[in-house]
Amino acid sequence: MLERILFFRQLAVALKSGLPLERALHIQSTHTKKKKFQAALEGTLREVRRGKSFYEALALITKKHGFFQPTDLALVKVGERSGQLPQTLELLAGQLEDAYKLNQVLKGGCIYPIGLLYLSILLLPARLLFQPNGLMPYLFEIFPGLFWTTLLLFLFFGGLKHPPTMAVLYRFFVGIPFLGKPLRKVFLIRFATLLGLSHRAGMDAAGALRLAGETTPDPGIKLASTFASMAAERGKSVSEALGRYRKIFPESFLELYQTGEECGTLDEMLLKQAQIWDDELRPALKGLMDITMRIGFLLIMTLIAGQVASQIRLQNQETEKQINELLK
Repeated sequence: MLERILFFRQLAVALKSGLPLERALHIQSTHTKKKKFQAALEGTLREVRRGKSFYEALALITKKHGFFQPTDLALVKVGERSGQLPQTLELLAGQLEDAYKLNQVLKGGCIYPIGLLYLSILLLPARLLFQPNGLMPYLFEIFPGLFWTTLLLFLFFGGLKHPPTMAVLYRFFVGIPFLGKPLRKVFLIRFATLLGLSHRAGMDAAGALRLAGETTPDPGIKLASTFASMAAERGKSVSEALGRYRKIFPESFLELYQTGEECGTLDEMLLKQAQIWDDELRPALKGLMDITMRIGFLLIMTLIAGQVASQIRLQNQETEKQINELLK
């Protein structure tokens, strides 16, 4: 994700400075350190030189290399169409940076307790670990669980890098009460941003809703977007169509959408709403991850205490058995 953040941000700066797209892409490709990403950028540059648009080139390279995600492509598409590609790329880089920070918080909330668990095992009293029959049984008892826990964490974070796997994980986590609301808000932010930029680019309501629905992994937002786009094609109010999904869209968003339709400032209102949600979401998610980390820490300390108590009990039983044998 860091490569994408730097690429879009630096490309936005280059385009704002007046550099042509080909020249800006050439500079980016020559200064990229990772060879695979460099190859993807060089391929993008070749396609642009052949006459393809930036969006078409990125879409073609994504099929081959898979570096860019549907939301990236959708925002580039509307940015080109609106003639505001530099501003759109800057906005995209900001959203990716926020998502990266949230991922780091999530990883820290999971990895920190696991690291403490491993450290606690190493710091257990030596007399408990190095007594006869004390070390190996303990290690054989505790490390299989640690191995599978660590493996599951690696698989989880690896899955976050692949959109199909991420969609499956999202459908699972959105059903968890204390996780579902903030997770859905992440995709509401992207939905509102893409919808606002699409309207600013001159797309009709039906096309903008279809595009926003196609790029979200949230099944509820996808269904609502499809229904609303069909309503827009029939000339009906989009805000009324979205109003059927009040469990997904907040009342304030529906009122704002209706006001934007009536006043002709829908694009501006949607982008402002996305920014407000983003400002609300970041501290909320950080607090959620802090709570998760503390709960994980308490559970791990309980596990360690149980393991220590179990080992002490076994040692006491062994000692009692030896004493009884001596008395006999």
